[in-house]
Amino acid sequence: MGCDTRWVAVSEQEELDQLAQRFLTLAGAEFQSLPLYDALARGMAIRPDLLRHLLAARPGQRRPNLMLAALHDLALRNPESDCGLLFPTCGGSVGAVGQQGTRIDPVRAAAELIDAHTEDFEGLIATRSIQTNEPNRSALWMLASRWAAADLPKVPVSVVELGASGGINLLFDHYHCQFGQDHLGDPAASVRLSCELSGNAPSLLSLPAPDIASRVGIDITPVDLSDPNERRWLKACVWPEQTLRHERFDAAADAVSRTPPKVVRDDLVDGLSDLIDDLPHDSHLLVLNSWVLTYVERSRRAALLSILSLAAKDRPVTWVSAEAQGVVEWVPTPDSFDTQAEHLAESRGDTVIGVSTWRNGVQSVALGGHCHGHCAWVDWKLDAPLGEPPSSDLTRH
Repeated sequence: MGCDTRWVAVSEQEELDQLAQRFLTLAGAEFQSLPLYDALARGMAIRPDLLRHLLAARPGQRRPNLMLAALHDLALRNPESDCGLLFPTCGGSVGAVGQQGTRIDPVRAAAELIDAHTEDFEGLIATRSIQTNEPNRSALWMLASRWAAADLPKVPVSVVELGASGGINLLFDHYHCQFGQDHLGDPAASVRLSCELSGNAPSLLSLPAPDIASRVGIDITPVDLSDPNERRWLKACVWPEQTLRHERFDAAADAVSRTPPKVVRDDLVDGLSDLIDDLPHDSHLLVLNSWVLTYVERSRRAALLSILSLAAKDRPVTWVSAEAQGVVEWVPTPDSFDTQAEHLAESRGDTVIGVSTWRNGVQSVALGGHCHGHCAWVDWKLDAPLGEPPSSDLTRH
């Protein structure tokens, strides 16, 4: 019996309709101040011929940001094209005049570039995933690592980052960050971060930085930032009109290229136990993740908790997770007095910070707070332990 082509056609059309709605939702939620991506997202939403390219993506990867990143990658490779003339990362701008002497229409220019490089475009969509190795998330790790180590100040820390990508945030203690009037890190560092603090976050600044004995990342597709093609893909995942983010990424990518941290190529669930076994057994295991578990099947996320519980039988363990609401099931819901703040966080799409600690094999979990997706701000809920000496790298102005 032959295939029911009517069902296939309806199924594809339904998926295209869903993709169109995702582009419109993303434009409305994120691109109000980004005219290029706003125009592209809204224009692609009404172009099924363009949306169809996204069907080449692997299951779970059919996301608007993947298609926009693939287009950005093509533009970076072809900066002289009409599409490239629109991208600030290629030296262009929205409203640029094209080779025909008229203002360039973003969707038309995108379609022309895709048509000219269809094989490359669909190859990126089929093999790549969004890997936003955002340096400013290191601001959260600066704070969270201090909180995690405060009750064990004399125990060296082994840092493990899940979904480490190019390893940029494994070097969080090498950077400089401005927290309002306060600063942490090396004032001479080339990587400059900034983050506004609220809640109990300011109290973390005076805690001492942890003694990091080792650091390692794990990623199914780690990125070698010394490879121009790999580096370009990570850059393409950053929205082109956010120039400050690109400046930070370029500085961090240069820093990682000079002193690359170890990132193991493996599945972050299947390979985690072996990775932990190779770490110093007398160290405090600090596991970090940000916006990566949303790409892991929900049925597999629970295994991470079991792996870390087993590791905690012979060492202290702290797990700090920064993901969208509901991605990490063990993160407690807020108390009643925080209900309004939680609803506000959900409506804004904020990141939820979950903290799980194991001391002497006993687990405790807590809502650490909320933060901006790229850590432009952090609202930390947990109290800082009392009686710790001031941090030597804290300065005030």
